[in-house]
Amino acid sequence: MFNITELKEVDDIAFRGLQTLIPQLSPTMSIPNREELERIIHSDNNVIFIAKNSCGEVVGTLTLAWYRALSGCSGWIEDVVVDLSQRGSGLGRALVERAIERAKLLEIDKLSLTSHISRVAAHRLYREVGFESRETTVFRFKQKC
Repeated sequence: MFNITELKEVDDIAFRGLQTLIPQLSPTMSIPNREELERIIHSDNNVIFIAKNSCGEVVGTLTLAWYRALSGCSGWIEDVVVDLSQRGSGLGRALVERAIERAKLLEIDKLSLTSHISRVAAHRLYREVGFESRETTVFRFKQKC
């Protein structure tokens, strides 16, 4: 049904697919250019999973990032996007489960994610696979890298 793999090289199919998916996550989010995407996929602390349908089109993505701190190894799931045409198909669950499997192999102690309050279906999925809502306030400082 879907083929989920780690993005290891930026080919035209992957690049165009991500250009289509990223605006579905956030219309104001900037889309990485090829050079930036290459830097991301060759980082030692993250992996981008992409899902292709039977026609070879990229229809989903998820980024797993991790770091070691005094409190242990922490991981974050970022940029979970399933193409509008595939929502409700189980692809989001498959992507999240793949990230959880990888986190176990990396011995990540705590795996976190954030999700906009309006994404009710996504929240249900995250709870179903074992994530728990935390009472916390997320602060963000934004600057250009």
